Amino acid sequence: MSANIVRKQLSDFFREVGQAHAKNVLSWIGQYLPFMKEHPEVVEQNISRFGLYFTDAPAHNHLFALKCLIHVSEEVPAARPRIIKELGPVLHEYLPFWRDRPEMWERITRLLDILQLPLSASDKYYRDLARAVVTLKQPLILIVGAGFSYDTMPITSELQPLLLSLLRQVDILSPTEMISENDERVWKIAKEHQDKFKQMFVGWSAKMNPAPQHRIAARMLHDGQITHLISLNWDDLIERAYFDQFGEKIPKVTEDGISPAEPSLWKLHGDVDTIFSYWIFPYERGRVFGSLMESLKARAVNRYPQYALIVGYSEWEEEVRQRLIQWLQDNIATVIRIRPNWNTNDNRGIKETAKRFFQRLDIYFEIERKEHAEQKSSSWKQS
Repeated sequence: MSANIVRKQLSDFFREVGQAHAKNVLSWIGQYLPFMKEHPEVVEQNISRFGLYFTDAPAHNHLFALKCLIHVSEEVPAARPRIIKELGPVLHEYLPFWRDRPEMWERITRLLDILQLPLSASDKYYRDLARAVVTLKQPLILIVGAGFSYDTMPITSELQPLLLSLLRQVDILSPTEMISENDERVWKIAKEHQDKFKQMFVGWSAKMNPAPQHRIAARMLHDGQITHLISLNWDDLIERAYFDQFGEKIPKVTEDGISPAEPSLWKLHGDVDTIFSYWIFPYERGRVFGSLMESLKARAVNRYPQYALIVGYSEWEEEVRQRLIQWLQDNIATVIRIRPNWNTNDNRGIKETAKRFFQRLDIYFEIERKEHAEQKSSSWKQS
């Protein structure tokens, strides 16, 4: 059969992909795989059509589409990079939903294993993090800013309703105009009337519920996968997530001079549980406990963490940037920023929300745990 005829038959087959039910495509694919091996360039040109089963077709196509992709990735190695490029993002969007469906989860993890490549450039971080924390038992350092709680709590710039109420209570003329024109002045007034503001913020915070990232970070701290969980937020969402899961209060440091022996949550800028303590407000220099730096250095002497994650924090506070962030840059092998507005051309970070990042990281932790367990089982059987 001539090459032109083969290419035409392959092209005809791929025209059905995304149009016919994926179950039908799966029943046909076996007879076309030999042609795909001969002409991987045709596969590369058309592989994106499988994405239609995850974006435009009903969900009962998903399992059969994944089985098709497994066959193609096994039999046509040259097509793997194009599968990663064209289908990686959409597959990742489904990972959290497939996690609790055993058959789907088995297929997607099988596909990941066959590809032997991350689905996106940032996924190398997920895999390396999972291996370091789960298999090599190297806990990480986690620093969280306002963006960490974005899915639940408003970030600083979104506290306008709270600030508007405060300005009215303290008889500020044209409060709406002041908020839109002089944000720094607004926060200075909030600082001057901080007792009122703190009470209002406590009430606001109590109405919010922990999100997946709070629960995952709390569990990582509990399991010793985080050495220092450093929060620059006032809310107590991590604390509540910890209590909900383990029925006990989280180990927490809210003032300088305390050096706990166990992994702990460090609240550097204030805490809704201690409203009479000193809080750091926007436009201030920030604050870093001396005891935190001593604890970090002591931990580094015993065993350096290999990773530090800075999640949802803009790093504009001078004190935090000069003392804490710079120390991390100088002493930790890999410092990764996670922010939805991160520049994708900068490989020092990941453009992602905290929620999505921790959901994906948790998935890679599970994959790594499974693979590690299988390797240990295999080694035991061989011995």
